[in-house]
Amino acid sequence: MEERKIRELNYKVQMINVKLMSDSRTGDAAYTDIIKKINQEKVSIPIRGDRHMILRTLFNNVVEVNGRNWDVLYGSISTYTVIDGKDWINLENMEVESVDLPRNTFPNLKESDFFFVPGAHRMAFVMKSGFSANAVEKFLNEAVAQVIEEGEDFLVTKEQDESDFEQIFQADIVKKLEIDVSYSNQDNGDEAMEFMDDQMKAAHMKRLKIEGTPDNTGNIDVNVRILKGAIGLAQHYGKVTASIIKDGVSSKIVTDWHPKTLAIRCKETLLRKNIVTQVVNLFRNNGNG
Repeated sequence: MEERKIRELNYKVQMINVKLMSDSRTGDAAYTDIIKKINQEKVSIPIRGDRHMILRTLFNNVVEVNGRNWDVLYGSISTYTVIDGKDWINLENMEVESVDLPRNTFPNLKESDFFFVPGAHRMAFVMKSGFSANAVEKFLNEAVAQVIEEGEDFLVTKEQDESDFEQIFQADIVKKLEIDVSYSNQDNGDEAMEFMDDQMKAAHMKRLKIEGTPDNTGNIDVNVRILKGAIGLAQHYGKVTASIIKDGVSSKIVTDWHPKTLAIRCKETLLRKNIVTQVVNLFRNNGNG
């Protein structure tokens, strides 16, 4: 009998960066604990209207990437509709009624796959209708807040597309610049980013906001050390808004509007391996361990 071939599928994947700020714990175990608590405590967050999001299932495994084993938590990230039994119309008698609904049971379940790599503190998920970077970022922002320990803080940001940042550095003129950035979990490879990262950590600043307008030259030099470092960090730990001119054309860039999207083509059985590899490589390319 001829062996049945498993065809390759196309996936689009986005990533959310979760950064814990704690004096009492750090590393893989801390991030693993956070994600497990979100699942075990059935943390459900309203993301839009009556749609709620939850981590419905959670499993763990190890994926080998370039000779190193990386822990991964994965499962189904789900949305559903929350309804109540008040003010229902009965079309037989045209009366308004209340109905008894099953307890803890909700309709309109939709699901996608998520993969959280504690060593890279990033959650990747497969894009589908209802599962966008904005929705998952909102979910994690509110869910993490419910499970971290007293005295801890955190930051959740979208991993953003590098093309917007390249446009800022390649602009002929930068007329306005707004940077909202936090320090990283690890030192980064770029010298300017390392400098900015170290300065923020030394100052104990969770976030730094920079708003710049040019002097009489009419142009902000984004290649000076402090701005280059802050902009570089913001791709992973913040966002940048800039008004630029390139080849005589004015445009406004908001990096937060364009999350980084990975295009992956593979067999379904290899999806976890492919996604974890991409997340780890991104983490390493930022200069991390």
